[in-house]
Amino acid sequence: MPFTIEAAQQLGLSVVMFLTISAYESCFTREYLDTVIDWIPGMNIRIRDLPSFSRITDPNDHMFNFTLDSAEVASKASGIIFHTFDALEVQVLDAISAMFPNLFTIGPLQLLLYQCLRWLDSKLPNSVIYVNFGIAIVVKKQQFIEVAMGLANSNHPFLWIIRPDLVTGGEEVLNHPSIGGFLTHSGWGSTIENLSAGVPMICWPFEGDQMTNCRYTYKERGIGMEINGDEDGIRNVIQKSVRELLEGEKGKQMRNKASEWKKLVVEAAAPDGPSSKNLVKLVNESLLPKEHIPAKI
Repeated sequence: MPFTIEAAQQLGLSVVMFLTISAYESCFTREYLDTVIDWIPGMNIRIRDLPSFSRITDPNDHMFNFTLDSAEVASKASGIIFHTFDALEVQVLDAISAMFPNLFTIGPLQLLLYQCLRWLDSKLPNSVIYVNFGIAIVVKKQQFIEVAMGLANSNHPFLWIIRPDLVTGGEEVLNHPSIGGFLTHSGWGSTIENLSAGVPMICWPFEGDQMTNCRYTYKERGIGMEINGDEDGIRNVIQKSVRELLEGEKGKQMRNKASEWKKLVVEAAAPDGPSSKNLVKLVNESLLPKEHIPAKI
């Protein structure tokens, strides 16, 4: 929230910005919006993969201007936290660090949490599809039916987190050995949590940065599939994708790749890993008064 920067400065307080989007998402600031897409430092992306609020034509759009304001005041913050880790977005983080030296990569946060469910314990390894569309996505009734029928027709068990307001979420289960895939809207929180679990994804983005996250998941990291389909045909797409992920050679390759990313995640969040070191550095350099004893993990 950019307004907190000015408030903190007036009160003489340290203030840290915590960005819940990916690092590559944050690159879409004013100086890049009118350039050729492959010129953005650290990125290789198509126009169709841009966040929805970066592709608007109305210069007065609220979300567009909110994003610009956030980027412009970021340099005044005592520190900037990205919910990511160095190995995941190394090129774009290098580019951002040149503009914002007080940047700290601290993630994934959810490694502090783990919960086992009895139902999952009864399933074979890599046999269950996990479905979660996050906290904000709303689908039409027909879309809901299509997803349900596609999952049912795949003949594989699935665990679907359904909010009361999903029609007109949960990630702790991803580490269970029975989970073999994740059908996701590609929100950044869900994406990085899934990387921690080492599970391949079926990506169905709806809005915002989800298109960008989806692109990097299947194209750059090789651990996902992209869903393209309308309301009438999406059930067949989901059915085919679930079977390919859990039964096919492509799914096996994605699981192997996802396991490699999981190792990097664990290394980043270990006590001597870069994310842990960045947390200590953030506290010592940006939050603690100079006369205090430096914090340690």
